[in-house]
Amino acid sequence: MAFPGGARDLATRRCLDMLEHPFPKIRGTVAEEMYSQMLVLEEEFSDLGEEKYDEVLEKLSEVSWMSPVSELYADIDALFATFGFEKPVRVVKEEKKKEEQKKTTAAPSYLDLVKEMGF
Repeated sequence: MAFPGGARDLATRRCLDMLEHPFPKIRGTVAEEMYSQMLVLEEEFSDLGEEKYDEVLEKLSEVSWMSPVSELYADIDALFATFGFEKPVRVVKEEKKKEEQKKTTAAPSYLDLVKEMGF
């Protein structure tokens, strides 16, 4: 994050992407490291403006990153917007939908057959 221009933007974008990681410990660690790097490299983030810079630091430090990731989407989207990045597109996994469909249309089980026969 110390390098200006494209490298810093790419690193910042990757850090923001990691805030959506499924493991809360990783989300928390990324938020802590990003917070500390922004404090150390305050001059590098002067293009954000003081108000946005403070807003980012506040979000990184005050959001409970141990919460389920689905509850964090609004805060993460706000961080993306503050840095001027497009919000991430979230896709519901098709596998979960297919599993739910299989459960509702599953063939009768052996237990159902035994109950039907009266055993």
